[in-house]
Amino acid sequence: MRYSIHSWFIQSAILAAVALSSSASPAAPPESLPGTVPLNWPEEDLSGRMMDGAHRFVEQQIEEALARRKRFWKYDPSSPAAWEASIRENRQRLREIIGAVDTRLPPRIERFGDDAAPALVAETARYRIYQVRWPVLDGVSAEGLLVQPMTAAKAHLVVLPDCNQSPEQLLGLAPGLTAERQFARRLAESGWKLAE
Repeated sequence: MRYSIHSWFIQSAILAAVALSSSASPAAPPESLPGTVPLNWPEEDLSGRMMDGAHRFVEQQIEEALARRKRFWKYDPSSPAAWEASIRENRQRLREIIGAVDTRLPPRIERFGDDAAPALVAETARYRIYQVRWPVLDGVSAEGLLVQPMTAAKAHLVVLPDCNQSPEQLLGLAPGLTAERQFARRLAESGWKLAE
């Protein structure tokens, strides 16, 4: 008797579960989530809209940054000394943020070379190009090229090549750039003194 009551109870529970599962139909998913509407844009490729929105966002951030900058940077262009004094505090704060707190050495540029790589790298009728170096920090120096015009320099310019270019390419001393992209060479030919 005990066995039959137990069996009857299990069979009843199984039948009840089957009846509930067959009678309860799953709810249809809503057409949209609460508080939203379906996206009814005609384009199949939405990347153009996404990029337009990204550009609008970046341009808005730039405008807001210009407005916010005035709260922190109080420029005084009345003289070079006033300018330096007006930016000194913020410049120091930025150095501390990026960790550039080492004392820089006074600027002193020197030509250097040896028999294998002489200081004079190239010479034209208008300018000479020298291999140079200058101290930056204690034990750290930088190297580059100095373009010295044969006549008085029209202006002085520091040229930084792009990450995939060399100073030699910008001056037309090494392959890799077409003549029209060798802007340092073109400036040197126009009488500019360049440091690269």
